[in-house]
Amino acid sequence: FLVALLNRYAVKPYNVHLEITETVMIKNLPYLSKVITAIKNTGVHISIDDFGTGFSSISVLKELSVDYIKIDKSYIDNICECSKDKSIVSAVTNMSHMIGCQVIAEGVESPAQLTLLQSLQIDKYQGFIFSKPVRFADALKLIS
Repeated sequence: FLVALLNRYAVKPYNVHLEITETVMIKNLPYLSKVITAIKNTGVHISIDDFGTGFSSISVLKELSVDYIKIDKSYIDNICECSKDKSIVSAVTNMSHMIGCQVIAEGVESPAQLTLLQSLQIDKYQGFIFSKPVRFADALKLIS
């Protein structure tokens, strides 16, 4: 079905990025592993979203071949004031890099957070510091 949609709309697979929430992962790991492998074979990227909010994080990473780990906003909100959050984000980033995953920080809202996350070698960032949600037409203007 995914390949048919990619072909129908002439979308390059490397431009597609699917997200799986961490809580979904724990339901049927063997099946999910097969599905992720099939999707990745098309060239589409896969992320684990809301990382750190569920119970399966580290053990599941070993089983699934994903491209990105998205660190949940709850760890970013107070990262400048809370040494535990900073340590957790640093550890997750280092571990993710060691297994070949890139890291995305969700919910970056201040320059101080961005500077700290850059020092921790986070690969990509999302948040209001870059843009609040916009309509599709406005998003196209931002991209160009």
